Amino acid sequence: MVRQREPFEIALGIASCFNFRNLQFWYHYSLVWLFLDEGRFGDAHAHVEHSKSHVVNNEYILGRAMVLRTCILFMQGRFEEAKAEFLGAAEAFGKLGAMGDLEWCRELLQCIPVATHKPDSECQNRPCQQAY
Repeated sequence: MVRQREPFEIALGIASCFNFRNLQFWYHYSLVWLFLDEGRFGDAHAHVEHSKSHVVNNEYILGRAMVLRTCILFMQGRFEEAKAEFLGAAEAFGKLGAMGDLEWCRELLQCIPVATHKPDSECQNRPCQQAY
């Protein structure tokens, strides 16, 4: 019996043929959000790492991958690690002059101390909700 390929596998195959690395990154990016919505942090983390393998000389996309990893850490309550990852993303966006993304990172960094002291605060899931 021949195994049917999933649409995602087919899309990755097509993207690979044409060396569409950025497109492959965004496929994994979307899958991370899907897994985060389902609370499947291990799968989300695996796709973040996989997405990074498709980033070649693109600091902006690398910054977006860092934001993805931050959201996973934040949602797991690993706030200190999330803060460090956010700082790395903010640095990448700052070097590029991506001021909208940089400002967004700065705003979200302010939520991390609140979340560490008040787990039920309105800030708790805000970083990841705004990252979509």
